[in-house]
Amino acid sequence: RRGFRKPSVTAGGVEQANGVLVAGNLVLDTVVIGVPESPPWNTSQWVESMEQHLGGNCGNTSHAIARLGVPARALAFAGRDAAGDRVTEILSAAGVDTSFIERTGMPTAASVALVRADGARCFLHCPGASLVAFLDAPEITPSLAFGCAFFHMANPFGIPGLRSTAPEILRRAR
Repeated sequence: RRGFRKPSVTAGGVEQANGVLVAGNLVLDTVVIGVPESPPWNTSQWVESMEQHLGGNCGNTSHAIARLGVPARALAFAGRDAAGDRVTEILSAAGVDTSFIERTGMPTAASVALVRADGARCFLHCPGASLVAFLDAPEITPSLAFGCAFFHMANPFGIPGLRSTAPEILRRAR
């Protein structure tokens, strides 16, 4: 529970929690800069750079919140693979509580952003673990909600399971 503190009690007897619980997807993004206009198939092309970054709505949001010094907890799904290890390592290093990231047999979601010299982009996405994420609405248990004053549901339209369970998750998070 790094970053989270026991809620304090004010003079009025109200608990003051300070964290944000963020639910959504985790993605390992690969950004390729300098892609030719229409690269011919069956050839090799040189590009300016290729870099991997944390992505996904839960990943980016919880990471930014933690970097701002606010405790953040991720409620998400990742594969039991190197990409899942990498996204959880990045989040942990930023101070995000990753103890509620469920590791599945599906691969971690991944995207490739192809970026031309003029800045135009094309995204290729493999949803992976996002396909099995939030098929059932999770219980908002005391340990999940510990220290959290706010709940952020990141893009229910990007995760198929959230399309049907989002209303129940929001009800439980109240």
